[in-house]
Amino acid sequence: MALTLRSLAVKCVLVAGTLAVATPMSAKACTPLRVTVIEPEKPIDRRSGCRKIWRDREQILVGLQNGSEDYYKYRSIIQSMAEGKHGCGKRRDFAFQMADTAVGSPVRSGLIIDSYYPVETALNDFRNWAPDTLSKPRRDEVEIGAWMLSENFHAGFCGSGFYIDRLPRGFEEDAVRAVLLTEPYWEKSVAQFGNNPARDRLILSELMAPRSPYFDLQKAAELVPQFYGRDTIRGPRPRLRPIDIEVAEAITSGAAEKPDYEAAAGLLKDYSPYVTDQLSETELERVRKLWVRISQHRLASDDTELRKHALSFLKWGELDVITGKPIAQTLPEGAQIEVLGHWPDGLEPVGNIERILPLLADNGSFYRALGSRRGGRVELGVIFRPDGSYHDLHVTRDTGFEHPRLPSKQMSFGTHAKKLASRYFRPHLNKMQLTGFEGRYAYVPLPSFEFRVVGDRPKSTAEFVDGTIVISGVPYRGN
Repeated sequence: MALTLRSLAVKCVLVAGTLAVATPMSAKACTPLRVTVIEPEKPIDRRSGCRKIWRDREQILVGLQNGSEDYYKYRSIIQSMAEGKHGCGKRRDFAFQMADTAVGSPVRSGLIIDSYYPVETALNDFRNWAPDTLSKPRRDEVEIGAWMLSENFHAGFCGSGFYIDRLPRGFEEDAVRAVLLTEPYWEKSVAQFGNNPARDRLILSELMAPRSPYFDLQKAAELVPQFYGRDTIRGPRPRLRPIDIEVAEAITSGAAEKPDYEAAAGLLKDYSPYVTDQLSETELERVRKLWVRISQHRLASDDTELRKHALSFLKWGELDVITGKPIAQTLPEGAQIEVLGHWPDGLEPVGNIERILPLLADNGSFYRALGSRRGGRVELGVIFRPDGSYHDLHVTRDTGFEHPRLPSKQMSFGTHAKKLASRYFRPHLNKMQLTGFEGRYAYVPLPSFEFRVVGDRPKSTAEFVDGTIVISGVPYRGN
């Protein structure tokens, strides 16, 4: 006969008691069994809150519209109304109306969610509760407006980060531009320029377009230095970017009422023909041509320094060339010197340069030099005394740079080139003896050095090309 649950429980108790009597008792005291009683959760009751919001709905909606009411103050109750839970009648359309009013038009930037770390916001509720009958223009405005007024910086890990440079998903540029050009969004977007690259690029394109209602080249030149405004992980100094070139071309073109060459010079100040890790060859050539135009304009300037800088660029094609002190000024008064254009037959030549290239590439002193993000060329030679003994290393052409860790300290590539030549050239330069020039000093040129910044190599390299030692490396990123 089948046992009921109650009779089965009684039998189990009797059996357990019998076994307990038959089994010898342990000398160890029994440990009492601790029983945890789980209280059932009290149901959430938001009926009174729902009734109050529904009763005062007109007043609350007006407050949300003018900003005097805080959407988050009511959000949990609104969510219950949207879902018909916690004692509230289901009023999804009204819940959406609350979220829609809080989002506003133009979209309120304070309600925008971070696309990488979503939080519950009125914008999220707008998306979740929007009815199928909602018009497409309103949907588009909210999505584009929210993207336009957001900060597209992803913090990443360990303090690093990057800007998300893309248009909002699902929208073409024309649709985004249409919203941007409406007055409220234009003003708000320009006011926070520098934290949304795709949007900021559209802003600059409008400022540079003569057909645009917002055409203003002076404003473009003012804003573009803020492009990637908070991006601090791209090296120890600002980088020249393609957008800088576009603006510089615009403000020096015929479209400008008055070409502003000095503003263009400020935008292009980080140009170096030896830095190839950020611009294409075509872009570098565009910058070079702009600097030629700027330099030609500066030749007519009343500023002596500007004219000097212009002549230097037109001669050397670089911004930071430092011409060495005349050799005669480094010698005793009245001394005669012969400057040679080649290595003399009476002097032992510098040994196999190919052999020392790995040593030159691995020398740590260049990482800080390359960290200047400028690169440069150094021309130098050895000065011999009238008795033929070594006198000094002399730099005739140099490039200056700021020390990455000490921005206020101006240094030069020539300093590093002299150290490398003294340390690695064989035979040792200070042990050389020159004959055939008795009674006068002599200057003998050494191979030139070029320092290049590249971004596609895991470590620095050195090559010997057409009599020049070319050292290329990635930028030093120390702070």
